[in-house]
Amino acid sequence: VSMIMNLKVKGCSEKSYRCISQKFGEKIGAYNLYFTSYDKNYDMSHVFVKGMTIIAFTENEKLSEAGLEEHVKTVLNRDAIKGVNVKVYKDLDKYLVRMEQMLNLENEKSREEDIMKTLYAVSL
Repeated sequence: VSMIMNLKVKGCSEKSYRCISQKFGEKIGAYNLYFTSYDKNYDMSHVFVKGMTIIAFTENEKLSEAGLEEHVKTVLNRDAIKGVNVKVYKDLDKYLVRMEQMLNLENEKSREEDIMKTLYAVSL
């Protein structure tokens, strides 16, 4: 089952990977997360967390941004992580601009590590 699910995952394109990694470095955020739910599956090319804000970039034009945003909030709420803002982008340029803005923000007390652990736990 794991092999079949992983074959469905397209992952981050080489072009998008180069754009993100050249601008911010390879180790910032997470690449190729595939979230599964009872109703739908959501493929993310890149995810970035700063403070209590999560932004994600997908190259899947059919993906429901609102559906993924609600799914992530629900999963985090189950782990007692509340008050997280989630925004999904399909436009790489807008995503890169938002990432840069977030990196320039002061870091409030947050649960970034807890958030990332939860996201890794619920993705392939």
